[in-house]
Amino acid sequence: MTFKAFRQFPLLLLVYAAFLISENFANGTIGYQLIQNVFDGYQPDVRPICEHSKSLDLNLGIAIRQLIEVNNAEQKLITNVWFRMLWTDCRIHWNPEDYAGHLRIIVPTSRVWVPDLTLYENAESKLWEVDEYMVAVNHNGNIAFNLPVVVKSMCKLNVAMFPFDYQTCFLTLGSWVYGDHEVNVTVRNEHPADLRSYISHGEWDLWKLEATEFTLRGYDNVGYAQVIFTVHLQRKSLFHTINLILPSLIVKSIAIIGFLLPPECGEKLNLEITVLLSLLVFQLVILNNMPHSSENIPVIALYFLVSMIMIALSCLCTVVVLNVHFKKHVVPLPDWIRQIITGRAGRLFRLEARMTETHNKLQMLRNENLLKRNKQNCPPESNPNGRSNNCQRKTSASSVKGLGHFALSLRPRKSKEPKDDSMYGFYPNSAYSYSPTDTSCHGRFSDQTIPDPVTATTSFFSINVHELRQNASEPHAEDTVTVSVSRQIFAHFQQKATSGLKKQITELLELEWRIFAVFLDRLFLFTFLITGFINVITVLTYITS
Repeated sequence: MTFKAFRQFPLLLLVYAAFLISENFANGTIGYQLIQNVFDGYQPDVRPICEHSKSLDLNLGIAIRQLIEVNNAEQKLITNVWFRMLWTDCRIHWNPEDYAGHLRIIVPTSRVWVPDLTLYENAESKLWEVDEYMVAVNHNGNIAFNLPVVVKSMCKLNVAMFPFDYQTCFLTLGSWVYGDHEVNVTVRNEHPADLRSYISHGEWDLWKLEATEFTLRGYDNVGYAQVIFTVHLQRKSLFHTINLILPSLIVKSIAIIGFLLPPECGEKLNLEITVLLSLLVFQLVILNNMPHSSENIPVIALYFLVSMIMIALSCLCTVVVLNVHFKKHVVPLPDWIRQIITGRAGRLFRLEARMTETHNKLQMLRNENLLKRNKQNCPPESNPNGRSNNCQRKTSASSVKGLGHFALSLRPRKSKEPKDDSMYGFYPNSAYSYSPTDTSCHGRFSDQTIPDPVTATTSFFSINVHELRQNASEPHAEDTVTVSVSRQIFAHFQQKATSGLKKQITELLELEWRIFAVFLDRLFLFTFLITGFINVITVLTYITS
């Protein structure tokens, strides 16, 4: 490029810019002139028909851009919708060749007639404002109006299958004033229900959108043409499954631990109450998200209700088990209960061997106690001379003679004797006393009746010393004192042995009742598991059906 041509380049740019400006000015002038000519004498409030016997056809379609919210509690559907309307205004037409090839013009909605489109399920105080939007007017009179609005509509929800539910919402659109003989609302031929630009929602899947025509008959028998758009929604259940259903199942399963805890654990009842309160919290969470309606009760709400009833009954069962376990029982376990525990039910809960062993020990101690009672209640046998037979004398002389001498050696030599001779801890006249002349019931001492030397030595200090001194002044004082001491010592140890036997019997009786408490606990656990399993299977079957 030469230097001279380079100097002429800015001049060329200036000429080109002037050409563009003039062209745009000319176009703007033509467009302004076109609008002035087309809308000269135009009345936007008059229905655009050229023959009064014909109705105006309004083609209607929608495109859902986004599902904003489905309010379960208020039963509202909030969506971002594009309404697409198309009608023909016979009063508008021009020849594009006369206006530099202009095929269409864009004018405000206030310049043309716009149908009074109404949403019958509207949930707002007022409808959308159309004055702020523009319409496209073609040279043949066709008017296209695309209205983007956020629609809040009523949607009656059926939450019986929550959170695995399907919902169907309706958007009914039609003219509020004009009848079907004046404005006939029909479904648009091309993409009447458009989901091509839909943005997916996090909680709901919009899996289908349908459009149907419908004629509503009014009170004056005038038909009003409508187009019903049916929105099919499916809830995404993953969120509720992870954050609601699974935690509730885990909390409910913790109640099983309450049955497995031993009654000695102080948290057994507290655990059941805590689980009950946790399920109550889950129930409140569900109720806050559900519509306050009695027509459709969610199955999951019924599931939580049954679960809370089960946990409440488990608390009652725990109270029964604790009462049976910790109560001081003075009566033996009924035979019919023992037969149940030692039967198939006991084998199922692995308590048969334990109950059988405890009952056998209890029977042995009862027989031993009964034998001792019979020996104690047996009348003494003595000869006419008031002396014991040879067997009893051998017993008293050989078994406790040394103990008698040891007791005499403990006698104080110089002291005042009390006038009231009382026994300190011995009851020779009681039911457990020993009679030295009783040879038919006792016979010889067994190995179990020989006292421990330390215990015997300690017990000798409670012997009546005054009685021993009186017996010492009589004939055969040494033998008399020895027999008296032996009698009191034997009665003392016999009372100790009988008391220990009674204590063992009482402990075994309580052990039987505690085994029965464990049996009740496992029986309640078995019932709880079966009821919970039936509850879950019933809910799943109902939902999947």
